[in-house]
Amino acid sequence: MSLQPADTYAAFLLLHILHYDAAGLEPQTSILLLLTELDEARKTAVLGELVEIGAIRSDNGKWRITDYGEKINKDFSARSFHGD
Repeated sequence: MSLQPADTYAAFLLLHILHYDAAGLEPQTSILLLLTELDEARKTAVLGELVEIGAIRSDNGKWRITDYGEKINKDFSARSFHGD
């Protein structure tokens, strides 16, 4: 299944959650709720795309954000929350 435009936003939300997880913080509940509305096929497509571009990796069954994923998350957050 290919990604749809709305999936791009879901991918960035997932990176944000993994960033929080790596820092030992809890993500905002509103972000988690947005992702729970995706069906399994969409979640699989988003995860597959993030793995393919090297933004996340699986580590003993747990998803981890990579350095590249951190860079994407930082760039997206700066544009989204600061209007750049």
